[in-house]
This record gives sequence, structure tokens and C-alpha cells, in this order.
Amino acid sequence: MKTRALLLWLLIIRHVKTDGKLDIRFISYWSDGKENSGRCCDNELPDWCRNKCDPMFYLRIDGQDGRKPRSLYKTTTHHTENHNIIHFGSTIRGTPNPFIIQVPKALPSSIEIMVQVDDYDDISGDDHMDTLSKLININAAHTEQAAMYTPYTLSRRTELKIAVRAYCDPDWYGSACERHCKATPDHSHYTCHPYTGAKMCFEGWKGNNCNQDIDECTETDQICQHGGNCTNSLGSFECICVEGVNGTQCENIINQCALEPCLNGGTCDGNETDFSCACPVEWIGEACADKVNFCDSSPCNMGHCTPDLLTAPRFKCDCDFAWVGEKCSQSVDIVNITLLGEIGHTNRGDLADGLNRFITELGGIPGTVYNKYKERKQIDSLARIFESNPDEIINEYLPLPLYPPREEEKATLKVTPTMPTVLANVSLLFV
Repeated sequence: MKTRALLLWLLIIRHVKTDGKLDIRFISYWSDGKENSGRCCDNELPDWCRNKCDPMFYLRIDGQDGRKPRSLYKTTTHHTENHNIIHFGSTIRGTPNPFIIQVPKALPSSIEIMVQVDDYDDISGDDHMDTLSKLININAAHTEQAAMYTPYTLSRRTELKIAVRAYCDPDWYGSACERHCKATPDHSHYTCHPYTGAKMCFEGWKGNNCNQDIDECTETDQICQHGGNCTNSLGSFECICVEGVNGTQCENIINQCALEPCLNGGTCDGNETDFSCACPVEWIGEACADKVNFCDSSPCNMGHCTPDLLTAPRFKCDCDFAWVGEKCSQSVDIVNITLLGEIGHTNRGDLADGLNRFITELGGIPGTVYNKYKERKQIDSLARIFESNPDEIINEYLPLPLYPPREEEKATLKVTPTMPTVLANVSLLFV
């Protein structure tokens, strides 16, 4: 049992190491009907040679690859009776033509073909006719179908025309059939280069044997385009595309909004080729990239504009004197009163409080005085306060008295000082 198993193993190893074949075809042979000695075949006198020769061929092939020559093949054909000229067919007296020579190792870079031709003689013994030889370079084709015959002529006294080709066995490649490559049964990892036999890994695999998985998600730069999410698998990967994009690598845009072109909170509306952005109030432009300056339109009619996104109109107006309103578009009436004395940091607050009190208590008008050197307050009718109250009552509310006192017969709202002193003019505004 062990002997049989060993024999089977050796046969398998020998089969695996079979690389390629030599294919040698005999085309034709010519002789003058004489032996190598010059005598006619069948021992006739050289002047007559009435009988033709019966040539038989002893073929020997040796490999020449820079090392010690190795014998590749030997065979002897049966004789061809009464033929000085032979045109060979598919057999030579029962020997297959061409000679298919299985080379168990890599094909040699060249071979020497030696053919000894003898005249067959079953009585006196075979007579030598000629010895022919030829050194031929070998370059194997990758398949039998691709192999082309090359003609050669071996000549000395006689002439033998042959054709030679070489080709690799299946799964063997290279000019000497020295490389072995056999794809996996399911052809899932690699294929073999048709000429060199180099393993060519399929997409998703790497390594000498193409058995290492490539993680496309980490080893390939942005394999999933347009924001797609990559998931690796053995020999492959999968891209999960965002809405509006499809394709194996998320390469097809079916809605431009998938690229999120609208900035700063803009809302996108698009299709395969175009998009538009609805921008928040403080942004403008095709992609909402430009910030709006709400003061660019000069909304403050009579005042200075300052952007203010915390307000409803997104701006604030600092109105010029005698102008009020959100856009400083309303003018106001001015009531001037003259006070004796100078307004400074010691009495500014008391003055504002007093103005508030007498406007509120004497006039019944709620409001606020904006304390400046010219004070401002919006009221319905400031004149009514002065018309209905004497100076003594008004002065009770003010840190500085009215000067000079008003004439009783006049309800003057503006009194001009008549003595050289520093006076404070307070301007009161009302709509």
C-alpha cells in the first residue's frame, strides 16, 4: 500500500512539474540513393543504383541551456521502402508525425536536433546514409493554438526539412514555460496574465497570492464620492449614498441639493443640473454666502443706521434731533424752557427726575426724559402743563428755577434771560 501511495505521489509531482511541449514535424527528405560511403543502397555499384534506398530515421533531441546538455527525446522510425525522396504525412510508417515531446521541466533556451539516417537492410545489416544536426533557439508560445511552426533544413549529403514549434501546457507561462499560474476554481481572487503568467489580482484583493482583502474604505482615498459612507467587505465594498446621489461609488448626482450648496442655513431646491437657495433674512447670494447689511438701503431717514439682528427690522436708527420713529421719519414739536444755572454732573440726575415728575404728575403723561444738555421727551402736549400751572408749582419739581418768571398775562414757553449768567436751555420734544 505504501509503495502504491508513493508511486501515485511521484506521478502527481511529475505531472505538476510538466511545463511545455516541443513539436517537431518532418516535412520531406531527399537523398541521391547512396550510402555515406558513396555506394548505392542495397550494395549496388555506384554507377547504376537501380534500387532506391529504404531510409529509416533515428531522432535524438538534447537541451542546451548553458548547463550540462540533457537528453530530451530519442526514437527510431520504421523504414520507408524504396524511397529516395519522401514527403511525410501524419505518420512515418506508423510513427506519429509530428513528434510531440513532453518536457518535464522548463523548456531549454535551445535544442540540438540530431537525425541519423540509415538504409534498412534485413540481410546484411543497416547501412549508414547520413547524420544531420541543427541547433535551434526555443521560445515557447503561451498556448498550442498560438504556437507557429518555424521551418528548418538539415543538410549534409542528404537533406531533411522539418518544422519546429514549442508551447506551454495549461497553467504554465513564459518563454520557457517556467512560471506556473492557476486561477482559483471560482476565479474570485485573481487571473493569470495570458503571456507572462503573472497573477493579476481582481479588484478588492492584494498580495502575492491575491488572498489579502483590500479595505477600500481606508486604503482608497474617498472611494465613496459626494459624502457617501463606505462599508468594507471581503474583496469588495459598499457605498451608502446621501439622498440625491446614486452609483456604485456615489458618483451620479441626481439632485444638486445633495452637495449642500446653500450655506448659513439656506434651504435648497434643485434638480439634476441646477439649484436655488432660499436664504435666511441676514444672508444673500446664490449660495447664501454674503451677509446682509441692512443699513445699505439707508433706512434711517434722518439719523444714523446701525445693524442690529436682535431687532425685528435688523437695524436700529439713532435719530437726529427733532426726529423720532423706527426710521427717524417723524418730526416733533420743540418746547424750550430756560432754567437759571448750569447743568452739571451734580444736578443732571435731579433735573431728569424733576422733568419726569412734573410731566407725569402735572400733565398726567407717562414717559421718560433722556438726560442730555438738551433733554428730549415725547409727550402729547407739554404746553398744557405750563398753561395750567404757575411757576411756583413747576419750580418745585426742578433743581433750577425757571428764569425769569413768566408774565401772568402770557403763557410763554420760551423765556429769554436778561441778566449775564450761565443758563441752561432744556429742549423738550413732543409729537
